[in-house]
Amino acid sequence: MVLATQGRHNDSCAYSVNCEDVTVAQPDFSGIIRVAVAAITVLAGACVTSHVIVGKVRPEISADQVQLYLHPPQAKYEQIAILDTSSRHSLSITAQGKIDAVIKRLKGEAAKLGANGILL
Repeated sequence: MVLATQGRHNDSCAYSVNCEDVTVAQPDFSGIIRVAVAAITVLAGACVTSHVIVGKVRPEISADQVQLYLHPPQAKYEQIAILDTSSRHSLSITAQGKIDAVIKRLKGEAAKLGANGILL
C-alpha cells in the first residue's frame, strides 16, 4: 500500500498522513465466486440416486418413516420402484460412513415416492 504523506522529515521523524489520498486495492473475487457456484451446481446435479417406477407412486412422506428390510415383510406389500444409489460425492471416508450415506440416500428417495419400506 502506498501512502501519500505531507510535511517534511525532521529529526523526530514525524509525518502527517493525508488519508484522502490513500487508495486500498480490493481483490476481485467475482471470478472465484462464479467458479465455486459452477462447481456446486455440477456436484449437486451429478445425481447418484435414481429410480425406475414399477408401481403406484404415493404422496411423499418423511425419510424417518422409511424402514429397511433384509427379508420381505410378513404383511402384504406393493413394489413402487427399483432404487439405485452409491456413496459417490458423499465425502465419507470410512466404510460405515459410506453405508450411512447410501442408506440416507435410499430412504430419501423412497420417501419422495411415498414408500414406507426398502427391501434390500
